[in-house]
Amino acid sequence: MRTPQGKDAPVSFRSARIGSVYVLRWQEPTKQDLVLILDEIAQAHKDCGEKVVYLGIVGEESPPPDDDVRKAMTSTFNDLQEHCSTSHLVIEGRGFRNVMLRSIATGVFLVSGNRTTHMHDTVASALDKMALPAAQKEELLRKGRELGLFDPAPPAS
Repeated sequence: MRTPQGKDAPVSFRSARIGSVYVLRWQEPTKQDLVLILDEIAQAHKDCGEKVVYLGIVGEESPPPDDDVRKAMTSTFNDLQEHCSTSHLVIEGRGFRNVMLRSIATGVFLVSGNRTTHMHDTVASALDKMALPAAQKEELLRKGRELGLFDPAPPAS
């Protein structure tokens, strides 16, 4: 598992490649992180020999990105798609704010013509929709839990 920046820097994300899935759990997104993340995804693509599945998780406690970070995310999105067969974005939580964030993100993806990114409210929902063999999903769930990427742990499906 990777955490960004130096030992004294605040952790803004945690990530790991588990099989052919790149899992990213945001704490508080920064522009600098986007470069690191894209490099990690490109390396995962190279290591796997095929495009990877991206699983991004935004916890209920995570603040929304500021305008600069949102713009940077939009501009790096095409680069992300070069390395990912599909993307699953989980915005955890059931409150009004979280529902609105999922709706806005879905609208952005639809308007941009992106048909490979899927929105979810739980990691379990994302795992259910991934086109992966059951054994690979089980391994992803097990390792993701061990690494603390799935917080709170999703129920086994």
